[in-house]
Amino acid sequence: MHVEPLSEPPEATDIVAEQVGIRYSIWDGKAPLKGTTIEIVVDEDVEELISSGKLRERFQDEALGVGTVKLVIKDSDITNIGEEKLSYSDRKKAPFFGCKALVSIDLSGCLKLTTVGNYAFNECSALTNVVFNDALTKICHSAFKKCSALTNVVCNDALTTIGGAAFRECSALTSVVVNDALTTIGSYAFNSCSALTSVVFPDIVLRNLSLGANVFTRCPFQWSSVLPTIDFDSEEIVIEEYVAVLISSGYLKERLNDEALGEGTVKLVIKDSDITIIGEEKLGECNALVSVDLLGCPKLTTIGKWAFNGCGALTSVVFNDALTTIGDGAFQYCSTPDERCLQRRSDNNRRKGVRLVLRPEERCL
Repeated sequence: MHVEPLSEPPEATDIVAEQVGIRYSIWDGKAPLKGTTIEIVVDEDVEELISSGKLRERFQDEALGVGTVKLVIKDSDITNIGEEKLSYSDRKKAPFFGCKALVSIDLSGCLKLTTVGNYAFNECSALTNVVFNDALTKICHSAFKKCSALTNVVCNDALTTIGGAAFRECSALTSVVVNDALTTIGSYAFNSCSALTSVVFPDIVLRNLSLGANVFTRCPFQWSSVLPTIDFDSEEIVIEEYVAVLISSGYLKERLNDEALGEGTVKLVIKDSDITIIGEEKLGECNALVSVDLLGCPKLTTIGKWAFNGCGALTSVVFNDALTTIGDGAFQYCSTPDERCLQRRSDNNRRKGVRLVLRPEERCL
């Protein structure tokens, strides 16, 4: 039985247990036997049923129970489920917000679906499995947040973006398999996934990944399991592979904070032809650093707020020629290079490799 196109639901009938596996009309008032599941296939008037909130209202019905519905959506034209700009205050209007009846979702029949919007499946607490379609490119903010029964995520081949907090607090999630096309993981995407131990990254993704803040914070997953070991077997350490993710993940900072290194023992040289920013706090309080050379980063334009804050042993920084912005407190408690430093470079014919010498008497207290 496919889903019958109805503009308004008929009067509710008595809830009758039926044989497992029968396709039900979403308005037929039927519920599965306790401890079993039913499959519901939505393949007509899909966009209207989703955008109107009728599916959400049906799957929030307590009479269906928890984790009883396997939802299959089939539509050759629909391009998005939910809105990319839906606000937190309107999150309960998302297509499947808080649908505790859902145990699985199959989107493979949505041939043109590219976007799962903000909060689309947020708080579907019984959801254990999601099958994505081939064309999907973006999973938006908090789309699957607090899906506390979800156990694994396998990215489809076309996916490029996992938005901020997309899978945050999915406490049963144990593994994620990343595809080759992924370029961006937003802040807090997998934060507080307390069972997550395995994330499989293709090498090409690790070399080019744009990573938000605290992506895997409060997870047992460790970046050291997928990133190359940084050996501090010489005074000068040159980082020229996996640079963006080494910095943005916090792994480089973690290694530089190793007390065994001592203070003022590491001359750090960063070489990367594509990196454009060193983000907020990314290398702060690294007392092992005595010097930093950014000359090999020709596209680096921004050093974020507090990026090197509290690097108390840092005495020398060599900037690249493209640098235009140094955030507030970027070198606080080492010194405070600011617009005067950048102006000095301009006044000196933009000479390559301006060196800022950090003097103790200049430190910002």
